[in-house]
Amino acid sequence: MPALDERMQALEAAATEATLTSAFCDVPGCALVLHPDRLDVRAVGSRHVPEPDRPWRRVVQGAGAVVLGVRVAFAARAWAVQVERLPRPDDPGLLAVLRPVPGAPEPGLAQLAGTAAQGPVRRRPLALRRLPPTLLEQLGRAAAAEGAVLVPVPPEQDGTVAQLEREALAIRGQDPGPARDSLTEADDDAPGSFLLLVTDADDELAWLRSGEASERVLLELARAGWRATVVPHVLDAPLTRADVRSALSWDDHPQSLIRVA
Repeated sequence: MPALDERMQALEAAATEATLTSAFCDVPGCALVLHPDRLDVRAVGSRHVPEPDRPWRRVVQGAGAVVLGVRVAFAARAWAVQVERLPRPDDPGLLAVLRPVPGAPEPGLAQLAGTAAQGPVRRRPLALRRLPPTLLEQLGRAAAAEGAVLVPVPPEQDGTVAQLEREALAIRGQDPGPARDSLTEADDDAPGSFLLLVTDADDELAWLRSGEASERVLLELARAGWRATVVPHVLDAPLTRADVRSALSWDDHPQSLIRVA
């Protein structure tokens, strides 16, 4: 049956592309399970026995990044998609189910296909290495489409973010490193920018959606020719995450810190 064959081809391609081309810096503890009519996104491990380097919140966020990658792959093949997030309370490891269905693909996603595998990032004069307002507005809309809010970190707060990174590494028992800080200096000593993704809730659904938002923002940045990575450890440590919330996001919950260079 051609329709079934086309659906299976779309499922297989989406499963491959979502795991190989993710722009998310770290997609831990996540597995895709292929069925004839759907893809299951499952967590590997248990929320009850979190690993020190892989807190459950980040596992769920990584799954969200994969969910967004699957949605992009379906949109690029002109499929609509039905997404069930956290569909079974009795199966907490099943984080999402995605089914390709006939219909209009999600707007704004198809053009993101393949962007994570682009060539070298364009180099810019030092004065142009802060994100322009028009791009920030575009990124804000992308985050909002995934249920998150994008908060640009003011340049005068870069030192605060770097200090919180050092504190988070110290909490983890790692050497914060020399005075030259990878957070505040790019490969060529150019200034970078920080973006904070926040949500109004702080539960598993918010974590999953923030992973989708993070992936979409990273893909939008890659499409525009910017290099970006998620800085996870600042928000993995409860103490420094609380400090970030106090300093930068107020009532909202910080979910992802993104460094753009």
